[in-house]
Amino acid sequence: KNNRGKGRDTGDNLLLERQNDIRLEELASKVTTLHRVTVDIHDNVIGQNAMIDTSTSTFGRFKGMLGTTQRRLKRTINTANTKHMCYMILALVIGFFLLLQIAKYLTSRVSSQDSAE
Repeated sequence: KNNRGKGRDTGDNLLLERQNDIRLEELASKVTTLHRVTVDIHDNVIGQNAMIDTSTSTFGRFKGMLGTTQRRLKRTINTANTKHMCYMILALVIGFFLLLQIAKYLTSRVSSQDSAE
């Protein structure tokens, strides 16, 4: 009678041990997956930090150039006389319209060549 009880206990223990081993393997698999996800998140964060640092540096340089341009423009406005400024603005407007007319002419010429072919 005692031998049968011991045999059943041993069988139950083996079954429980196998179940524990299966659960441990499942847990190890989940821990491995979680580790991979954590490493991927870490790499992503490092990449984003590098991108933010680059953007900050670029915006800093842009701010510096914009400030320099603003100071030069103020200096030019303060030192230039009104007549000189009017001539400069007039030259810029005429130049813009000349470039616009040249662009229209070239565009129409290219269009007419395409339709002729």
